[in-house]
Amino acid sequence: MASTVGQPYGLTWHDDELYVATTKGVEYFSSSGTVLGYFGDASQSPATSGAPTLYSVLDVVFCPDDRMYIVDLVEDGIIYYQESDGTYLGTISGTSSSPPDTDHPLGLACNSDSVIYQSGGDPGRVNEIDLTDDSLILSATSLIDEPYGMGIDGNSTVYIANKDDDNIVKLVNGTTSVFTSLNTIDDPRGITLGPVYAPLTSTSSDSSPSYLVNNDEPEFTILYSGAAFGDTMELKSSTTTFTVDATDPEGDAIIISILDKYAICQTVQLL
Repeated sequence: MASTVGQPYGLTWHDDELYVATTKGVEYFSSSGTVLGYFGDASQSPATSGAPTLYSVLDVVFCPDDRMYIVDLVEDGIIYYQESDGTYLGTISGTSSSPPDTDHPLGLACNSDSVIYQSGGDPGRVNEIDLTDDSLILSATSLIDEPYGMGIDGNSTVYIANKDDDNIVKLVNGTTSVFTSLNTIDDPRGITLGPVYAPLTSTSSDSSPSYLVNNDEPEFTILYSGAAFGDTMELKSSTTTFTVDATDPEGDAIIISILDKYAICQTVQLL
């Protein structure tokens, strides 16, 4: 890795590139480890002129609005850039008297509905923020004590690494509960959710086709005997129904109809 990576914290994959939150900014790499660029200093590439000086970046996420969001512990805010060219766009910040209270921010998570979650505070809170106007939707504090990294599944359930209580807390529709508190969890600071694999129900006796949904950037892919066929469909909050057509190695058609933005399979037909 490059020498500019100092005290790395949060990580995220985006468009087959690895983004690393460090003390002075966000550095990103190709899948082979080649340095591609750096956010956080106007002298770096891409240029981020006008952005606040970064001192301690702890997390980085990408949201559906073509923006990259980071949290800086010293700046006490959520700073965001244009994903495509690195242009600094603005900062979401506030106090307890002028919410959202972004004091001592530690982690970020974003779902497909233009909502961002920010963890942090003392003793701790998780803010749910509407990115259309930067307004606070809710601030969850129950069962939360110095929360760090978060992950969101396909049902918009937020999982929180709850450092000081040595557990993982789940946030659903504003209500928190303890997801797990194994004695092997000690000062958790990061969390990630793996892809969801599920079988398809087929009208054919051939059961080898299957599909994959990735929770971080929801997509739908047909897999036939381990190989992908047809185009990958990006699933967005506006997705309701669609049909995917593909052909198996023998030239037979595979037709899959989907209902639900998180790829709940309705019908599968092999002709």
